[in-house]
Amino acid sequence: MPTPEHLQERLGSALYRLASLKQRASEPADSPRSTGKLLSDVQKLTGELERALADLQQAMAQQAELQDRALVASRRAEQLFDLSPVPSVVLDTDGVVVEANPAAVRMLNVSQRHLAGKAFSLFLGGERELFLSRLHGLRQNDSGERWPAIIRPRERSPLRATLIAAPDPAGRVMLLLAPGDCDAGEVSETLGALSEESP
Repeated sequence: MPTPEHLQERLGSALYRLASLKQRASEPADSPRSTGKLLSDVQKLTGELERALADLQQAMAQQAELQDRALVASRRAEQLFDLSPVPSVVLDTDGVVVEANPAAVRMLNVSQRHLAGKAFSLFLGGERELFLSRLHGLRQNDSGERWPAIIRPRERSPLRATLIAAPDPAGRVMLLLAPGDCDAGEVSETLGALSEESP
């Protein structure tokens, strides 16, 4: 299948030749032979333009199909995020909460509205600076990291957890908060599923 750049090049070449043929047609014909040659060139060019147009329509149909599939994958990833029993938040590169799933909202004992836009480090113990340092370090590697932390929910006792952080396709950070009694296999499956579904 031709690339959009190749199609654009073909159409540009055809339009240039069309302008050249138009110029030739405006000049007096020297002989019936030159007129026949001009008509033959017009027919060839018309055929090329028709083929290029058909290829362009096919490319546009394929692009529309890819966009539909990306939309479905994006919605599926959102469902997985919301339904996951593993508390998860999405942070920007400065550690500010962009979104959180219901499990994280329950774990941190705050409302969605209160959590969005807050620095996640507010819910950590004394390792806030270390957390931000590790978060910024994720920009240079795409494998993800995990480290222990003390989570401090609002108006509840602190609890031990493992933070699992990995960059997402949009340049943000997916952070899973695995409490002490959370199944490690369940956490890994959730992170893997979300990575596969993201467009």
